[in-house]
Amino acid sequence: MSNRHREVTGFTLVETLVVALVVSVLMGLVIAAVAASRTRSAQASCAARCRGLGTLVATYAADYRDALPAYHADSPAALLTRAQQVRYNNQSAFMFASGMWQNYSGIDRFSNTGLCPRVQAAFLETRKPEGPWRTDYEIVRCAYLDPARLDPDGPFEMPNPAAGARLQRLSDVRFPSMKVGVVEQRVWHAWRGSWTTETDVSALVLGGTIGPSSVWYFDGHGGLVRPREFNAGVAREWWGSGAFHMTPWGLHGRDEPI
Repeated sequence: MSNRHREVTGFTLVETLVVALVVSVLMGLVIAAVAASRTRSAQASCAARCRGLGTLVATYAADYRDALPAYHADSPAALLTRAQQVRYNNQSAFMFASGMWQNYSGIDRFSNTGLCPRVQAAFLETRKPEGPWRTDYEIVRCAYLDPARLDPDGPFEMPNPAAGARLQRLSDVRFPSMKVGVVEQRVWHAWRGSWTTETDVSALVLGGTIGPSSVWYFDGHGGLVRPREFNAGVAREWWGSGAFHMTPWGLHGRDEPI
C-alpha cells in the first residue's frame, strides 16, 4: 500500500512581509486621514467661535450708537498717564476677557469661548484664571486708533502715544468685505507640538505660524486665512504693526490686496 503525501499550503515569508507592509501603509493612511479630519474640525470650530464674537461686536455697535466695544475712554482727560495710555492701547487684546464684555455678552470670561479649541490643557494650567491671556481672539488694534496715524507716508514715531487714540465706529469701516475686525491671535490649531513650560510657543502667534488664522470681517463673514495673503502692516510706536491689525489707513483702508 503506497503512502500518500498531503500537500501543506501557506504563506511564504515574502508574502507575509508584503501583507504586513500593505497593512502598515493602510493603517498609516487611516491615521493620517483621522488626524486631518480632526484638524479640519478644530479649524471649523475655531472659525465659528471667531465669527460668533465678531457678530457680537456688530451687535454691540448697533446697541451703542455705532461705537465699537471699549472699556476705556479715548478722551484726552482719560489718557494723561502712561498707565492710562497702556490700558487704552491694550483694549484690543483684552476686550473679550474683560468684565465689561462679560456684562454685555453674558459669556463667562473664564469660559472656553474665547479660546481656540486646540489650546493645550497643560498651557492653561500654568496661567491664572483671572489673567487677560484667557482669550485667543482680539479686536483689531486699529479700531482704537485714528486712521490718520496709519498713513503709510506719515511719521513712524510720535512722541505722545495718546495722540492717535480714537475709538472708531462701525460705520468708519470703508472696505467691510476686505477688512478684518476680529482675529485669532494664538493659532493653536496650526501647531503640532506638545506644550511644556520650556516650549517656545512663538510659532503660535499670528504671523509666526504656517497655519491659517481664524478671522471675522466687518461685513459679517468669517474664514481661515494666512497673514502672508494680506497687505503688510504699518509700524507705529506703542501700537505695533502686522497683517489685520495695522494695515495702511486702519479702518479706512483694507487688509486684502486687490
